[in-house]
Amino acid sequence: MTRDALTIFGQRIRALRKAQGLTQAQLAESLGYEPMTISRFERGEYGPGFDAMHDLAQALGVPLVSLLQSESKEPLSAAELRHQLCDIVYDTTDPKVLMEMIKSVRKIGGL
Repeated sequence: MTRDALTIFGQRIRALRKAQGLTQAQLAESLGYEPMTISRFERGEYGPGFDAMHDLAQALGVPLVSLLQSESKEPLSAAELRHQLCDIVYDTTDPKVLMEMIKSVRKIGGL
């Protein structure tokens, strides 16, 4: 990977990890890595091989291709936002959490 690609990759890993509420240590543990390895990925010091990228994507719950995309500066469309919301809902298995989601959506939407 080029230096720019490593930087983008590292920024994506960091953003996705934080969005999941994970520390570097927690992500590293889930993958069987040392926390320093995740830190080096995030800083763009070096990039993982394909297998490691695949494992990172799975651990972060995203498609592999999303690790290589920089954050878009353009706002997401309503359709894209609905897809993201649906993905979150379908990944949630706790009925109590789902009920809280419904309550929140109804409150925001005035339903």
